Amino acid sequence: MLDLHAPWMPVARPNTGNPLWRGLVTVLSSSVPYSLDPTPGLLAPADEALHTATRISVPIGDHTSPGWIFTPKRGTGGTVLLAHGTTAEKTLPYYFWIRELLHAGIRVMTFELDGHGDNPRPLCCPGLDDNVPAALRFLREQPDVDPARIGLIGVSLGGACVLNAAPNEAGIKAVVTVSAPYRLSLDEWNRLSEALGTLSPEVLPVLMEATPNKLLAFLQTQIRVAPSLDHLPEEADMLDPRTADAVNRALRYLNPLDNATRLGETPLLVINGEWDNISPPWQAAEIYERATGPKSLALVPRRNHFTVMVSRQAVEAAVHWFRRWL
Repeated sequence: MLDLHAPWMPVARPNTGNPLWRGLVTVLSSSVPYSLDPTPGLLAPADEALHTATRISVPIGDHTSPGWIFTPKRGTGGTVLLAHGTTAEKTLPYYFWIRELLHAGIRVMTFELDGHGDNPRPLCCPGLDDNVPAALRFLREQPDVDPARIGLIGVSLGGACVLNAAPNEAGIKAVVTVSAPYRLSLDEWNRLSEALGTLSPEVLPVLMEATPNKLLAFLQTQIRVAPSLDHLPEEADMLDPRTADAVNRALRYLNPLDNATRLGETPLLVINGEWDNISPPWQAAEIYERATGPKSLALVPRRNHFTVMVSRQAVEAAVHWFRRWL
């Protein structure tokens, strides 16, 4: 077991949900003056940069999802597919993770899950379970990708998605989940506790390095949720109870606990913040206990569901895992 000593969030359109929580987010988003975005250098690298960035369009069912493939100029041959969390866009929240994987010589592919960004499909199950398998099919078709050296990393809901896909996919060498729940905890006390944890002074250096307004805006990004692919989707944000309902339905369908067991001998690293009120560490521990192959549990002190995303120790643990197994 890894014991780590280890933070991040995004400007919104209030509609439903607790007014105190929404008021706190509004104050935060309007009081932070910085608008620094580290991603341009990632998405549009200069000629002398150590990587290239390619826009992609991933076929999923009858639609396509936009994404990126980031390729290090001096690669090891390994590739990691990254599945993002609820309401998070495909690149910015994971800037640090992508950057460090590239520095380690590992190619990274990102794409937008159902209901997010420019992926027109609503977030629902069945449906969401097709996303990672479709992305893997696309990835294996790329000329420079070794199909026998692919790893998966999923954050929050994306973690449940990769755990659902990995047991059925050949050539998956390693899996990492970050803050991945099997049941969502989003009552008012958990939301308030999560907000207070995000206001920790330890996050301030991160705000100077990342982009506070966009991090805060993540909470209010609109996603499309629906009971099924046959229903018209409704827009909701992270603070909307409909989002929690849709995610909980998806988690029940994706079944992370049983899928952790079904991984067999595929190495699994489970990363979670010790102060996570949305995906509590005891859920991470249960997923870890279910795994039967090589495994490790990294509980990051003083980090919650969002701040663990910018924890250097968490990022380094994931990079080390992939360097070891890819």
